[in-house]
Amino acid sequence: MKGNVPGRVPWLQHLQALAVQLQQSPYLNIVPEKRIRETLQLMGRSPDEHVTGAVAREICERENIKAALSGSIAALGSQYVISLEAVNCRTGDSLAREQVTPEAKEKVLPALGTAASHLRGKLGESLGSIQQFDKPVEQVTTSSLEALKAYSQGHEIFQSGQQINAIPHFERAVELDPNFAEAYQDLAAIYANLGEEERSLVYEKKAFALRDRVSERERLSIRRAYYWMVTGELDKEIEAEEAWRQAYPRDTEPLNDMAVNHAIFMGQFDKGMEEASQAICISSHELATFDVVAISYLAQNRADEAKAVLNTGLANNPDNQTIHSDLYGVAAALNDESGMQRELQWAASKPLGAVGTLGYAAVGRMAYLGKFKKARELSAQALQVAKENNFKDVAAGIAAFEGLIEALGGNFAEARERLTASRTLSHTRTNLPMAAPTFALAKDRTQSEAIIDELRRRYPLDTIVNNVSVPCAQALLESGRGDPAKGIQTMQVARRFELAPAYGFMPVYQRGLLYLRAKQGQEAAGEFQKILGYMPWEQLCPLTRFRM
Repeated sequence: MKGNVPGRVPWLQHLQALAVQLQQSPYLNIVPEKRIRETLQLMGRSPDEHVTGAVAREICERENIKAALSGSIAALGSQYVISLEAVNCRTGDSLAREQVTPEAKEKVLPALGTAASHLRGKLGESLGSIQQFDKPVEQVTTSSLEALKAYSQGHEIFQSGQQINAIPHFERAVELDPNFAEAYQDLAAIYANLGEEERSLVYEKKAFALRDRVSERERLSIRRAYYWMVTGELDKEIEAEEAWRQAYPRDTEPLNDMAVNHAIFMGQFDKGMEEASQAICISSHELATFDVVAISYLAQNRADEAKAVLNTGLANNPDNQTIHSDLYGVAAALNDESGMQRELQWAASKPLGAVGTLGYAAVGRMAYLGKFKKARELSAQALQVAKENNFKDVAAGIAAFEGLIEALGGNFAEARERLTASRTLSHTRTNLPMAAPTFALAKDRTQSEAIIDELRRRYPLDTIVNNVSVPCAQALLESGRGDPAKGIQTMQVARRFELAPAYGFMPVYQRGLLYLRAKQGQEAAGEFQKILGYMPWEQLCPLTRFRM
């Protein structure tokens, strides 16, 4: 979807407003600007090329797009003329046209929303659907053209994959319009992706408070994100994603999120892969699906298939950190040292490349192999990058992971020192769920109990905190008191999540050790046997080295 700029009328922010307005429809699926840019590059053209005529039709053919939308805003004296046209990509025939003439600049944005609503009707959407999903565009975005311009610039950068560079534009948008819910939502998502929980929560709570000002699609998205980021209620998050999927069956995002939750956080690989496959059927460009499918393959000892899936995703997304992190995991599962080094070299060349999942995976791999010196070196590099960029929550998570590594190596004094350093940086789900059991491992019952109490107080509704993190820490404390049977009972609540890749086998492996301590060898063997069916994950999991 491209527009020209006759009469020097700014178009970028209006283009974004038009996209938001059309996206309210459950029957239209707007192709992201990023995907258009990628297709232009594959065609040997500039990603910033103005798309018209034959070029537009070729993009449509390549991407199986049914219609192309063009638009213009022209200044004629004191009036403006807004023209929209939808064209059949295959034949070039006009499917629908709409033209409106607002009398002043401040009326352009509302008029654009009206034109988009009329165009939806001419394209065949029922009146009932339009009435149900048709909030005024100035309400679902902003009434400030300057705020919309800043947001549009940020959105364009965000879609190109440069999340950090988009932050100043989104911050400018909410400065100009403190009620700009969508800008708050994007800021929350960026900081959540970076691992900065505190800043993410501030913006997510603001977006949630403004959820009645947005479109139905955005309201569903904000609701889902609130349960993910703020309360941590996994089942409610999945319910919100299912409601989103039902209302907008052509959207891939709710399917992607459900697939991640089922496969990565609950260990339900078949269900997760089914949802990911449904998303791929809608759009083969969805990166989250590559991650889910690849991790599910890995979890089922199908590393070669995981590698093939990731390389397919990497072809069009060469700088996607999630894919590179997964490729590191595949290389570890295949004992491919050159493959692991290749991914580490890639990360070192990128801003913040040493921070995030790839950094954790590399450190975990070294710890699993017993190469604690190398693990410390890699962790120190990641910690330095996080601190230099003022990512306190990320740095706290890295310091907590350092504490875990030292505890696994029997260096309890050093472990407690690293954990204390972590808690001076932050008190969030980035570090506390790891710190609680690690303090228990390091023979500091007082600090472990204090963190358990803090987790319960700060996150009373969080599914994972209260069903995985806290029970595992409590079980270690019970074992330390000489009561492994009570520890086993405490961990029963974690069974629903125990094989999920997100927790590195901690619940199931820990239960096996508790059975051993309780002299129940057959039960212990049953727990360990579960892990043997998912061996590739052990290659990244230092937890399987510890003993009670």
